Amino acid sequence: MRIEPNGSGHVIVADRDAFRLGWGQQVWRLIDDRNPEAGLTCCFYSDAAAGPGQVQSLAATITPLQSKWRTELEVVFVDDDGRCVAGLVGKTYENADTPGKAKMPATRNAHGFARGQTFAFRDVAQRGPWQPGDWVVDASGRVWVRASAEDAAAGRPWGNPLARARRGHDGTAAVTVPAGKAAEDRPIRPLTLLLRNGYPAPRR
Repeated sequence: MRIEPNGSGHVIVADRDAFRLGWGQQVWRLIDDRNPEAGLTCCFYSDAAAGPGQVQSLAATITPLQSKWRTELEVVFVDDDGRCVAGLVGKTYENADTPGKAKMPATRNAHGFARGQTFAFRDVAQRGPWQPGDWVVDASGRVWVRASAEDAAAGRPWGNPLARARRGHDGTAAVTVPAGKAAEDRPIRPLTLLLRNGYPAPRR
């Protein structure tokens, strides 16, 4: 699976071998094992060896929306600089009465990739690309910090939060970057940026 520029955005393009080669068992699991009401997630496609211009993962999330359930598909791809970029693909559904009904459009959209269809990619504010020292919160509520570029290249782009997000030195902010310990797919998508350069990210 690859991603191509399309005007001001991107288009995901999947060859027909994507299903046979890259799609494993589609297992829905709890976003947060401690809180079943947080929703469900399912990874439909994953390629840990994805390089620039290729799709790294495609995952669905089902989350509560008042009395309904929201279904979203998020794709993570590698840009030309080797950074991971996340965004939404396909339609977002918000009218399912039950989690079971919310699974159907997610599965239908995801399988469209395997049939060689193309989908518009919608960049999502505050979801990447990630910079060393970025603090993010994942769909389960866990906080992660982006590790160094070297750790990311070694397959360990995410680390644990340290005691302080920044230290002041003569009026400047020195961002603390932790050692990378977790793979790219360890934080549960979607991710939301909390801190960048040691300061709270603006809300959009």
